[in-house]
Amino acid sequence: MEPPRTQEQPSTIKLYKSISAESILDIEVTDKAELFSRLSKAAIPDASSQKQKRIVQAIQYREAEMSTYVGNGIAIPHAYVEDIEGLHFAMARNPNGFPYEIDTEEPIIIVILVIGGSAYRQQHLHILQAIAKFFTDTEKRDKVVQAKDALSTLRRLETRHRGKGKKLLPITGSLFKHAASIIRETDISAVIAVIHTINESKILDTFAKEARCIVATYTQAIADICRSTTKHVILLPSFHANQLPGSILRFCTFVAMTHGLLKKGDKVLFLSSHTHSHIDTLSVITIEQQLDPFVATEESTDAGLGQILERIITICSELGTQGREGKPIGTLFVLVNEQEDIEPFTQQMVINPFQGHDEKVRNILDPTLVETIKEFATIDGAFVVKKDGTVLSAGTFIKNSQSANLPGGLGSRHRVACGITISVNCFAIALSQSTGTVTAYRNGTEILSLPRGKQG
Repeated sequence: MEPPRTQEQPSTIKLYKSISAESILDIEVTDKAELFSRLSKAAIPDASSQKQKRIVQAIQYREAEMSTYVGNGIAIPHAYVEDIEGLHFAMARNPNGFPYEIDTEEPIIIVILVIGGSAYRQQHLHILQAIAKFFTDTEKRDKVVQAKDALSTLRRLETRHRGKGKKLLPITGSLFKHAASIIRETDISAVIAVIHTINESKILDTFAKEARCIVATYTQAIADICRSTTKHVILLPSFHANQLPGSILRFCTFVAMTHGLLKKGDKVLFLSSHTHSHIDTLSVITIEQQLDPFVATEESTDAGLGQILERIITICSELGTQGREGKPIGTLFVLVNEQEDIEPFTQQMVINPFQGHDEKVRNILDPTLVETIKEFATIDGAFVVKKDGTVLSAGTFIKNSQSANLPGGLGSRHRVACGITISVNCFAIALSQSTGTVTAYRNGTEILSLPRGKQG
C-alpha cells in the first residue's frame, strides 16, 4: 500500500510545472554513467563542467548505496549537492529500456532525475514519493512513454482525470444527506468516507465543514480532487478494494489515529461500500470498539510513526497479494524506538545487508528502497526498523521470550511477533505466507488484521 497520507505536506509534485521540454530526453545510452551525465546536463544546463562532475558523482554515490529503481519500469536517481539552489528535474524515456545494472522483470523505460540543495532535504522524501506514486498508474506511465515528443509528454504529465464520472446513485445521495443530519444532531467527532467516484467526492462539501472529514480512496486522481475539500486523505492500495467494510474501517481508523486525527472516545461516522463500487453503507462506531489496545499508547498521536507504520503495512500488503517472482512469501517487521531496545532479543541469521550504509539511503519512506526491501523479504528472519524510518537490519532472528496466547492456525512468525511486543516497547507487523494476511501487534495484542487483497 503507497504509501496513505494525511499530513499537510506536498502530496503531489506538479512535474509538468517543474520540468521543461528541453529537459525531457528521448535517448539511447551505452551505460548508466552516460545516462546520469546526460540527465544532469539537462537538469542544470548552465552548471560548470566541474559542478556537473560533482553532481554525477553525487548521483553515482547514492546509487552505489542502494538502487533507485522503484518498480513498474521507473527509476528515480537523486542526490543532494551542497551549492545547488532549489530543486531540478530531468526525464529520460526509452520504450526499449535503459541499462541500469540491476535485474528487473521489465525494462526501465522512464528515468527521472531529482537534484536538490541541502536545504531541501525535508522535502526530498515527499517529492520522491509523489513521483513514484504518479507512475504506479501503468496507464499514466504508458501515456508518458508513448507521447510523440517533449511537449506532448508535458501535456501527459499535466493530465488530470476530471471527467464527469459515474452518476451518483440514489442510495448514495440519500446516505450523504442522512450523514449530514446525523452530524448536525449528534456528537459525531469525525467522518471517514470511502470514495469510489468523482461525483461522490463532490458532495463531501455537505458536511466537510461540520466535522473532521477523512477520505479514503483507491484512486490517485480522486485523492487529488478530495484534497481541495479536506487535507486528510488516505490512499488505499487498489488490490484491497474487494475487502469487507469492517477491514477497511479498521485500517482507516488505525491510519487516522497514527496521524493524531482521532483519539480515544471519538465517535466516528463511517460511509463505506459492500458492493465495492459506490457508497451504500452508513455506520457509527467509537474508537474504543476498534483499536482499544492501541489508543492507550502515546504513539497513537505520533504522525511520523504513523507514516512508518503505513509504509510497512503497505509493503506487507503488496507482498501478500503479489508475492515475489510468482511465489507467496511471509515476513516480519519490528518497529522499535532505538536499536538498543531490541538487541538482547536478536541475532543475525545472515550478514546484515543494511549494515554500513548511510542512514539517509535506508529510510523506509524512500520509495526507491521499496523494491530492495521486497527482495530482502525473501530472506528468512525479520526486518528491524527504527521509529524514524531507518531500516536497521534484515534477516534478523527474533528470540521469542514471551509466550503469546494466539488463536489456532497461526504459526511461529505470529507468535514471535506477538511475543516481542510484550518484551520490548515496539510494534510488530507479520505477513502470513500461507494466507497473505497482514497482522499488527502491540503490547501482546493484535491491533490490526488485513486479509489478502485482490490484485487487479
